[in-house]
Amino acid sequence: MAKKNLNIVVKWSYPREFENALGTVLSYEGYGIYCISRKFGGKETILYIGKTTRRYRDRLKNHKNKWLHFYRGEKIVRFGTITQPITVTQEIINDVESAIIYEIEPIQNTDKINRYFFTEEYKISNTGFKG
Repeated sequence: MAKKNLNIVVKWSYPREFENALGTVLSYEGYGIYCISRKFGGKETILYIGKTTRRYRDRLKNHKNKWLHFYRGEKIVRFGTITQPITVTQEIINDVESAIIYEIEPIQNTDKINRYFFTEEYKISNTGFKG
């Protein structure tokens, strides 16, 4: 049986300073993806792409306590909302996160850098404030 080609659209929020992002209340909290980057020396570097099925604040605090404090410069967070399809499943979130990590190879992501497995074949479009 052939795989379906599904179109996924991820709309990225404007960049928020990390500390301000901790207090952000998002109407779409639940399933979601996010990007942590830093600006240092006139350059922005993506440090981490993540997903969550709980509050973003909890995930961000976890990163702050474990590794984010090792990086100098301005830390920035962008939140990704999957606007298409209308119904988002855990499998879609996993596949989108995996594909973005594989393509971008963020410094702090250790899984999915060299390969990943997906449940469906997708065309992923990123819109909004991608960075």
